[in-house]
Amino acid sequence: MPASPGSRRPGNRDRRSPSRKGQGWRGRGGRRLRGSEVSLFCLWIKAGTFKSPPLSLTSRIFFCLRAFLLLAPFLWSYPCVASTPCPPALVQVLEDDRLLPSILSSVEKAQKEIWVGAYHFRAGIHPRSAPDRLAQELIKAAKRGVQVHVLMERPEDPLSEQAKDNKKTASLLQRGGVKVYWDSAQRRSHMKVVVVDGRFAVVGSHNLTKGGLKDNHELSLSVDSPCLAEKVISYLKRLAKEGGNKLP
Repeated sequence: MPASPGSRRPGNRDRRSPSRKGQGWRGRGGRRLRGSEVSLFCLWIKAGTFKSPPLSLTSRIFFCLRAFLLLAPFLWSYPCVASTPCPPALVQVLEDDRLLPSILSSVEKAQKEIWVGAYHFRAGIHPRSAPDRLAQELIKAAKRGVQVHVLMERPEDPLSEQAKDNKKTASLLQRGGVKVYWDSAQRRSHMKVVVVDGRFAVVGSHNLTKGGLKDNHELSLSVDSPCLAEKVISYLKRLAKEGGNKLP
């Protein structure tokens, strides 16, 4: 008996339904759907602007799940997501007293902008001390036209040695043309970071004191990554604004 026009012969599967052999989803003419088409199809079904095929609710859920799994690798690689990891970068380990020569070299070569985040910066002690050498190099950079920004920790106790050191260093830097910002008193800023020209970022444990730069066992990383540098600068700018500073 011939089949009626609306009937389906055994083995003649609807090409819009998933193949039992994992051949993927296919549209009219047997053409395999691309990932973007699958994604749009799910969105249209959800928005109600697309007349979905006569599939059961379970089939549609299964269809969208497969589409999500197909597109997941692309969704996680999109650069517009704020938490997207930076691409691989060249990293250098700077232990103990190896940090200072690296920073001095980068600051000396800086052409546009320098950002420093300092928990404890003790300059103004001796012209040849490690922190004084860094402070003088920052001032030289500012005088040749580089935008130099230093974010300082504002200690809770204004009479502490750290508070006195940071204040003295801030005054020295400001007289030399460096822009100094104080963080918010509501929360301690414990970072030790230097970013040069939006590309080279040094992050680690070194305080900008004689002990941190010369005497102690410390460890920092120098990373050649514009992506990471941008994230660090954005973070420092946010802390500077939270401290009530006006950024240029």
